[in-house]
Amino acid sequence: MRWWIALTLASFLQAADRGPVLFQEDFSGSTLPAGWAGKPGKWEMTGDAVKVSEVPEDKHAAVRRHPLQYHDAVIEFSFQFDGARMVAMSLNNKGGHVCRLIINQNMAALQVDQPKAGSDLKAVRLATSNAKLAPGTWHKAVLEVHGPKMTARIDDLPPFSGENPRVDVDKTDIGIPVAGVSAKIKGVKVYALK
Repeated sequence: MRWWIALTLASFLQAADRGPVLFQEDFSGSTLPAGWAGKPGKWEMTGDAVKVSEVPEDKHAAVRRHPLQYHDAVIEFSFQFDGARMVAMSLNNKGGHVCRLIINQNMAALQVDQPKAGSDLKAVRLATSNAKLAPGTWHKAVLEVHGPKMTARIDDLPPFSGENPRVDVDKTDIGIPVAGVSAKIKGVKVYALK
């Protein structure tokens, strides 16, 4: 990869590209903060993070969503695997799912989603990155959506990127799905882009 391409991909992490904070949630305290809606799974506050566990009877990943109006943004969060198979950041609108960053202990992926079950628009994998992520250790994810383009970085691994016109829409919330035993989440911040 030529140096200027690598520099362009890495530029999304520069603070200069970020505008004001649109939303933040540190998940500290003893009760789940207001605004996080959803049913599947179990969400328990640990004092400095939220422990998210899939409940097998739900037959669905544990997930909560928080309303937020945006088009383009930089989203960052910290996560720790504790038996979970997958942690994701899901971006949605009134029509359903838009796109997401999916992370497991061996890789991360950017995906445009099927908006709803039965939709003619199917999920499309845009890009993947090899990632060996140890359980019981805090990791940081940064996701940028800008027009049709998604770019992500996990910890200090190289950023990866893909694009699809279906990403270039107004979004109405963020969601955090967790599949498997459990994972902890903290430090969610959403920045506008300058």
